[in-house]
Amino acid sequence: MQRWIVRSGVAGTACVLALLALEGGARLFFPLHEYREPGVFVHVNGKWLPTTGTAGARLLSEPEQLVEREFQWRYDLRWGHGRPYMDAEGNVSGRTNADGLRGPLVSRPKPEGVLRIAAVGDSFTFGHGVPDDAPWVFQLRPILQAELDRRGDARVVELVDFGVPGFTSKEVADTIEERALDYEPDLIVYALFLNDVFVTPAPRTADDAAGAVSRYHEVLYGERHGLARASELVRRWELARAARRYAVEYDYAQAYASDSRDWRTCQDQIRRMKRLCQAAATPFYVVIFPDLIGLDGAYPWAAAHAEIRAFLGREEIASHDLYQDFKGSPPEALWVHPTDHHPNEVAHRLAAGAIATALTPLLPVPGQVDEEH
Repeated sequence: MQRWIVRSGVAGTACVLALLALEGGARLFFPLHEYREPGVFVHVNGKWLPTTGTAGARLLSEPEQLVEREFQWRYDLRWGHGRPYMDAEGNVSGRTNADGLRGPLVSRPKPEGVLRIAAVGDSFTFGHGVPDDAPWVFQLRPILQAELDRRGDARVVELVDFGVPGFTSKEVADTIEERALDYEPDLIVYALFLNDVFVTPAPRTADDAAGAVSRYHEVLYGERHGLARASELVRRWELARAARRYAVEYDYAQAYASDSRDWRTCQDQIRRMKRLCQAAATPFYVVIFPDLIGLDGAYPWAAAHAEIRAFLGREEIASHDLYQDFKGSPPEALWVHPTDHHPNEVAHRLAAGAIATALTPLLPVPGQVDEEH
């Protein structure tokens, strides 16, 4: 009995020492910093007001909010990965014009001699986390302008960015119907990101998803609780659990399954976009943006991309999948920040080049009406 107690004590001591060694290694070599959650701040009446989630989207989409504004994204540089356009505190500044859109204000009605392209979508189109000249929308303009100049086409290329963070395919369709077509575009480009599929989630799913995001952010950004206050290992374990729940709630493979209600609803909205453009005799084009993970290895959502491409093909909607253009790139080199996996200026430049190549053969010539659309 005494020998068993001694052996148990030795084993217990060894386990404690091993855990202490792991804890020390985690703190020394792989620390998780305490830092502020990335946020968007809008300048209103001389003050910077924080916005999150749907509140941020409302500031950029509701009629009473369609005004010129300054805003900032704020990142913690203790995680490194500062972009050249960030200031010393990790802030990125931008603004909307008097129409509530990013980029220069354009004339209405459209002047003669202008080739105008309207870009619609969510935060990947708006340019979350990058300065005003960095979104793919505006990096696309000089490439297309150079192509027109090469052809001897005297028109001036204009890009109008109707992207709004948080928008789904339904809200994008609403934007085309209620705003974009009023600008008399010669072409409408919809940049589809995978989460655009979540149009009308069931209440339980919505609550679960919101809870998953909330818990993930609470663990990653918030104050430590319980054993996590004293242990880096416990905090990492809690973070891993929260991240797994987050991933389960946003399983694009399930969302884009053939029997998915979300995907059927999203398809209806894309068909609606096509009908709206057809009625206005405006060509419609879809660009598929990949999730910026696993690009240099096993990309987890390849089947979802294949399903989207197949649907667009059946509907005879011209499209281009950017996954092939991003494939092989280290994902972290394309992120705005380690805590924000939106595309940075490098990713937007890569997208603009690929989109330009895809659109060049489709650019309407002066006076052309494409009967297919």
